[in-house]
Amino acid sequence: MTANNELRKKLLTTFKEELDDLSAVILQQIQIGKNSEDTELPAIQRRIIQVSRNIKVAAQSADISGIPQLAEGLENLFNKDLQIIKSSWELAESVALGMQHGMSVLQEEGEWPSSLTHLEHELQNIVHGRGPLPKSGSALALSEAEIPDHNEIKNNVLAQILETFSLELEENNRILTTSLLELENKTFHEEELQLKLQSMFRAAHNIKGAARGVGADEIAGFAHQLEHNFQELQLKKLSPTPDWVNKNLQLLDAMMQVQVGAYAEKLPPSVSFSTEETLHSKALPQAYQKDSYSSTKEYDSVRISLSKLELISADLEQLQSVKISLHNHQEQLQYIEYQYNNLMRVLRKNAYVWEKKISHPDFNEFSKALFALNKEVHTTQQALAIDFNELSLLTTHLQEEIGMARLLPVQTQLAYFPRMVRDLAQALQKPVVFDMKHNDVKIDKLILDGLKDPLLHLLRNALDHGLEAPEQRLRLGKSEQGHISLEILQEDQQVIFKISDDGAGIDAQKNIQIALQRNLLTRTEIEGLTAKSALELIFLPGFSSREVASEISGRGVGLDVVRSNLVQLKGTIAVESTQGKGTVFHLRVPITLATEHGVIVRAAHQLFVISTEAVERILLINDHNRVQVEGKDALLVEGHPLLLCSLAQLLGISDSVNPIEQFTMAVVIQNKRHRIALVVDDVLGERELLLKPLAEPLTTLPGVDGATILGDEQISFILNAHELIRRAQTPLTHNYFRE
Repeated sequence: MTANNELRKKLLTTFKEELDDLSAVILQQIQIGKNSEDTELPAIQRRIIQVSRNIKVAAQSADISGIPQLAEGLENLFNKDLQIIKSSWELAESVALGMQHGMSVLQEEGEWPSSLTHLEHELQNIVHGRGPLPKSGSALALSEAEIPDHNEIKNNVLAQILETFSLELEENNRILTTSLLELENKTFHEEELQLKLQSMFRAAHNIKGAARGVGADEIAGFAHQLEHNFQELQLKKLSPTPDWVNKNLQLLDAMMQVQVGAYAEKLPPSVSFSTEETLHSKALPQAYQKDSYSSTKEYDSVRISLSKLELISADLEQLQSVKISLHNHQEQLQYIEYQYNNLMRVLRKNAYVWEKKISHPDFNEFSKALFALNKEVHTTQQALAIDFNELSLLTTHLQEEIGMARLLPVQTQLAYFPRMVRDLAQALQKPVVFDMKHNDVKIDKLILDGLKDPLLHLLRNALDHGLEAPEQRLRLGKSEQGHISLEILQEDQQVIFKISDDGAGIDAQKNIQIALQRNLLTRTEIEGLTAKSALELIFLPGFSSREVASEISGRGVGLDVVRSNLVQLKGTIAVESTQGKGTVFHLRVPITLATEHGVIVRAAHQLFVISTEAVERILLINDHNRVQVEGKDALLVEGHPLLLCSLAQLLGISDSVNPIEQFTMAVVIQNKRHRIALVVDDVLGERELLLKPLAEPLTTLPGVDGATILGDEQISFILNAHELIRRAQTPLTHNYFRE
């Protein structure tokens, strides 16, 4: 296949994916339109026109025949009056399905199916007022034999419609939840209140229309009930009390519990609204009878599911693996050239000997062949180097672009936090004001997924451990309401999550007492602690500030896990606290995870990788730099003794009593506070790495960030320097890495 053919194939594949998404939108709007009132149709009409126009323009740009004509016909159809549109739903549906089918045929056979011209002619007849073509007996009619997978296409489209509906339901649920919490906690002027209610009514109405379109009648009923409740508020029949907000939030919860196309057995028992009274009510505020709630914006983009983005990212990872493998081949070729040059030097040095053993003409031919081979190897090596550099630039650029596409707005991904804090505060009977400032920050989905549990843990701790009970706050001269805030900031290529509360703060002296009682530290270690170090004792494994477990946050155990999660994300966590005034946690993580470089080492016949950032230097162990300090092995580095440990013993893969005698290489690793020297069998060099997260049950392996595939397809663990340093100072209890 030529490069042009390959490019054309990729272009068709990309357009097919976009067409499937846009066709699903059209089919969804058609389903909604079939069940909508006339007043709701203009919005659907505009949406289908917009999407049809996008399909037409995209197809013309890609030089794809057949699609532009059908898309333009669909656009013209929905520019007609409503009566024509209402009588043409089936035709519009056939056109959307026909475009998908035609594109599939074009991909497989290279030609647009002539049978689809029937749809184009029928669209033209209706648009120009000539009426539809006959349903049967026409030579242009589309036979079922020509579309063998019609049902399969419909099933796929239905799945896409349901997926789109689920995404829209989640988005509107987020909007309504945020708005309800704002109504409860803020005071609005009359004009602001009306705008807020209009936005809420629009979201509920969108849910109702979309739910009817996919047959989720119970969800439509819940949405109609929300409209009724918002109407009562708009007419000032009631006020947004906490109880009223609770009931509407429970209706939203009920919506999310109902599966699309199925019926929930019953509402949660605490929901006392009667849906039967209002399901058939048509009385709506005059402000909402307008077209305002159904207006749509023009977008120059389409929604891409995260699953598709994950597939693209997986392909990029494979491309990175190929690039790394290609680099290894390049090094091998360089080595061959090096060995060849050595051979040529030996040959030239002993030429007179070979000339005596081999006839002169034969020797000359042999020499010419060797020189020609040398030139070919050198030329190939240079060409490979150029290609590798170009591939590196392309993959780096592609990685950056995909990385940007993977960035998600923190605002939407953490939108449920205010609701969660509110519910927990009510359960603990602690009134609290929660502020979340997102500052329009975006972050990689993988990092955000890894951060959600740590953030939830810290928020629960702030509510349960940090904030005092209301009566105690009053005695201390504080307001009855506690205050918790989550602020997200971006600094260069890092994101900072700042969680603060105005509670009791952390008692550093109490931390020290707990650490002693639980044998987490010795008295000697305690004596050297700074005030900051005393605060950070809460991150020690096994540290707990409570004797009795709480349903909200347990015994307080788990901050060591929070720190471990941050370390796996290449992040850090720090704490500041003033006793009696409150606590602040700072979580710092990169915006996105990218490839990195690591040093490959061998220990106990296994290969491991240590991040280059953590490696300070590599040394040879000898009698001059190896010493004993307090009965322990140490390595002198610039006059300072560093703890000397066997990596194999540290990982529990060697039982040798004194393995250090057998080794000569040491890798000095560091974090912000400590340095140690690791004894290894060998250091194989530095490589670019593609970090792959571990799956269960390997996620519990201590000291491991993930895995990578080396050039020879061997899987190696990427070690965590922070954890290795910590384990070097504590006794080993498990041999996780035994072969």
